Parts: sequence; C-alpha cells; structure tokens
Amino acid sequence: MTSKAAVGADGTIAVSWTYQDAALQSQKVQVAVKPVGSTVWTGYTLATFTPGGVAITRSVPVAVDASGNVSAA
Repeated sequence: MTSKAAVGADGTIAVSWTYQDAALQSQKVQVAVKPVGSTVWTGYTLATFTPGGVAITRSVPVAVDASGNVSAA
C-alpha cells in the first residue's frame, strides 16, 4: 500500500508502508531502514491488525533526525 520515505542529514534512509497479507487476512505496518554507508536494509514490523479490529487506511509517516535515528508515527 502507500509508502512514505525520509532521508536524514547523515544519509540514513527510512521507508514505511502498510502491507496487506491476503493469506493471513491481516495488515502490517512495516519500516525498512538503510543506515548511511550500509548496503543492507533492515526491516521491522511495527504493528499487525486482524479483520474485525483496527484497519490502517493511510501510510505511516516516517522521519530521520540528524543523527540517523528513525521515528514512525
């Protein structure tokens, strides 16, 4: 689903998105981060929602501060 991206002053990149898992009938809020100088992305699942519960319909804002710390809200 819709993604958001941010780049910090140090070059750290963060991307967030909401993923719909059709097989498990759930939605997941996910973030991937690539620190400055790295060639590897690290992925995180921040939350999982099941049918009948809360549904995420928008993208999740993400930010990177000057030190490379990532925040998603």
